[in-house]
Amino acid sequence: MLKKIGKTYHFRRAVPRGLRDSLGQTEFSISLKTQNRRTARSRAVVIYAEIDRVLRSGDDVKHKVDALARRLREGAISGEDFKKGLLTEFDAADQESQEALLNYLNEITAASALHVNRDLAELASGWRFMLDWSRGQARTEANALERALRIVSQARPVVSEQPQDRVESLTLKEAIGAFYAGTEREYADKHSARHAQDVSFRLLSELLGNDRKIREVTGSISIDMIERLRGVPKYHGKNGKNWPLEDVIASYEGEGDYETISEKTVKNHVGCWSRLWNYHLKREAVDRNIWQGHDFDTKRTRLVVRDWSDENLDKLMGKKWTFRGISRSTFAHIVGIAAYSGMRLEEICRLRPTDIAEVDGVLCFRIREHTEPEPWSPKTEAGSRFVPVHPMLKRKDFHLLERIKNSAKGGHDYIFGDLKPDGPRSCRGYLFSREFSKFKTSAEIPRNTRFHSFRHSVSTRLQNANATIRPIWIDAIMGHETAVDGRKRSVGETNYTHQIGIKNLRVTIETVRYPAAFDICRLFGD
Repeated sequence: MLKKIGKTYHFRRAVPRGLRDSLGQTEFSISLKTQNRRTARSRAVVIYAEIDRVLRSGDDVKHKVDALARRLREGAISGEDFKKGLLTEFDAADQESQEALLNYLNEITAASALHVNRDLAELASGWRFMLDWSRGQARTEANALERALRIVSQARPVVSEQPQDRVESLTLKEAIGAFYAGTEREYADKHSARHAQDVSFRLLSELLGNDRKIREVTGSISIDMIERLRGVPKYHGKNGKNWPLEDVIASYEGEGDYETISEKTVKNHVGCWSRLWNYHLKREAVDRNIWQGHDFDTKRTRLVVRDWSDENLDKLMGKKWTFRGISRSTFAHIVGIAAYSGMRLEEICRLRPTDIAEVDGVLCFRIREHTEPEPWSPKTEAGSRFVPVHPMLKRKDFHLLERIKNSAKGGHDYIFGDLKPDGPRSCRGYLFSREFSKFKTSAEIPRNTRFHSFRHSVSTRLQNANATIRPIWIDAIMGHETAVDGRKRSVGETNYTHQIGIKNLRVTIETVRYPAAFDICRLFGD
């Protein structure tokens, strides 16, 4: 439908076969007089609809003239009745249909398209009668396509003269296109404002979907979308890559804390969406503006991630993992390790069989930089560490040690071999993070409680354990920098056994406890 000729977009549409001879062309080709693709598409939609309407009106005229001519040819009506019938049809038709009637009469008189005798004086006189009568009554020199182009060029929507009970609902894509077409003059010299509008609409399309009917978007959906908007990373869309927004959020949520867009930015985006809805509210394409009346705390800059509360742990246990791309055992083991070690998601997903071994008689996870089978390093220098395996993870009915043993025996590179690098940053935990986010949402767990909240929960439980647990031991477990001589320094895995002692770390990790209802063996869902 669109073709770019030089720098300008043109509308193209094939002419129906039955009209090609009379029109003398095989396609409609109209300059849309713009270099902007979005504006061109919105104009093309209007022209397409206008052509359809004109062609339909032309077909109606042809059927009526055919019927009159057939009756004239059969002798059922006189030439005078034929002229009166034409006049009646002409008088009742709108301007486009009148022009179609005149053009068709001219065509059949010249070419005998209806097989009417060329010498039939009544038909010729009827044509001359109609042509003379129509002078001053209709602008025969301006055809429907030219009028359609003028309408679109002025960026005015085509409004039906017939009253309608309810305007047909538009998709979001159509609504945005119509908004751009209708406000082109308003934003002609406001390039920065238009750019901001583009960014906001792009986010709206990613969150809502281009094919969503705007009339069907309810107030509750708008509340949910604003909450999702608050989770958008601060630098989303600024690196030139076009990853889906939901995938980007899932990738960041899996790794941990990250800076989100400010509340002021959220408010500005919602303001843009509100203008879109107001535009279509005036045109009765929506019933109300769902983006009005929301509260924004512009002093808040980021989402505060919470620990796993007992209530949310119950919700987690009460929901069955159903995503087929990741097994239930992988789900159970990853969640269990996170809950009883405080390790980051990517650290867990990168575990190799050789990364679980005894150190001074204590079975430990070893988080460290490696180059095989693919290069990877912990998030920080302090991230290289030993984390003793919690007794809950050693339970026979949890099957984690069995999985590690089988992975080593089978020569697998990773313990969780069903996970592959994916997403914006090629994380092995990307797919799990994305699906876990959907999983917890379906379990009605709030957005500020996410997978990374297990790390917060472990840290909180360690700090609240008892006075004998020293802060440096907690930092060593969590992979945090610790204060040494008044300065932040990394503990480093080589100093564990010398400065801290692996047994002290075992004592530290064993203080992590959860309510009895949080039984990680139930995560298998059997």
